[in-house]
Amino acid sequence: MLVIAFLGMGKMGRPMAYNLASAGFRVRCWNRTPEKLKGLPSIMETHEDLRMTLTGADVVISMLSDGSATKKVISKLENKVLSSVKTWVEMASVLPQEAIDQSVFFKNNNVAYLDAPVSGGTVAANNKNLAIMVGGEDDIYQETIKIFEPLGKSVLVGPCGAGQLAKLANQAIVGITIGAVAEAVLLLERGGVNVDFVRKALSGGFADSAILQQHGKRMSERNFEAGGS
Repeated sequence: MLVIAFLGMGKMGRPMAYNLASAGFRVRCWNRTPEKLKGLPSIMETHEDLRMTLTGADVVISMLSDGSATKKVISKLENKVLSSVKTWVEMASVLPQEAIDQSVFFKNNNVAYLDAPVSGGTVAANNKNLAIMVGGEDDIYQETIKIFEPLGKSVLVGPCGAGQLAKLANQAIVGITIGAVAEAVLLLERGGVNVDFVRKALSGGFADSAILQQHGKRMSERNFEAGGS
């Protein structure tokens, strides 16, 4: 059975780790604050000790808050622990240069590396429908693709760092589109038109999108809770 060490039990990491465990992988879960390990389903192993979590893992998935958090974790790794890890997959959103620096570090320690940030938020994480943008070598991707399948759809977009650059492009599109939807919602509200009715009317048309349907609905409901981590 493939052993996955999953780092980060936030809003995204928790459902992702659960979906991997449900798919039959042995998943060891770790979080910087142990409180988030409480209440995890029994099919997910929990470890407060980072060394125990990583030692002997076939794949390490990092889903921490940012590149700085990952760097702090990496700095604590002992050579003995590193030498027992086969592949490190950075699925958090970090800077492209941070991903490149990580890849160099792991290559120098004989650990395969991919950067594979995701898009879709908590809804897609729970529904196994994440968009996964992968950067790295094709042979490593082909060997690792089976761990992406329970999470969503993955595409190898280029060398190390390209996954994170694709995520930046994704965020540019998302941010601009959210702004456009917000302007449209404000236009409708000030004009006295029901936003939900218009959102449904636009469904399937050229202006339709997941952002319109999900974020437009949340805007009209004044629900501004974050949908990612």
